[in-house]
Amino acid sequence: MSKPLGYFVSGSPAIDALAQKYGQQLQNMGLDEKLLAIKAISGALLDSLVRRDCEPSIEEQILHHIDDGDPVDQGLQESLAALDGCDERQCLSLLTALVAYANEEFRQFA
Repeated sequence: MSKPLGYFVSGSPAIDALAQKYGQQLQNMGLDEKLLAIKAISGALLDSLVRRDCEPSIEEQILHHIDDGDPVDQGLQESLAALDGCDERQCLSLLTALVAYANEEFRQFA
């Protein structure tokens, strides 16, 4: 059974809002949404490490996907964009949670 999101990260209004919308364990997110969230959060974190002169943005990462024609649910877009207010530690913790939740779904394919 999945650990609740609070196991990985707490104290962030943006993450609490994401959990409120998608469920405490983000179980209502489809695998495609989890992978999109992982990609957007990790992309912003990578930008913060590689390009120190720019302000990393999860919202910008999502907008790139939309510009490329990828379908992104409006609610998910807004929830992920709100994560730009999180600090790096909170984003890394959320990323850890999303990878753990996606991993459970990957096991179904094995």
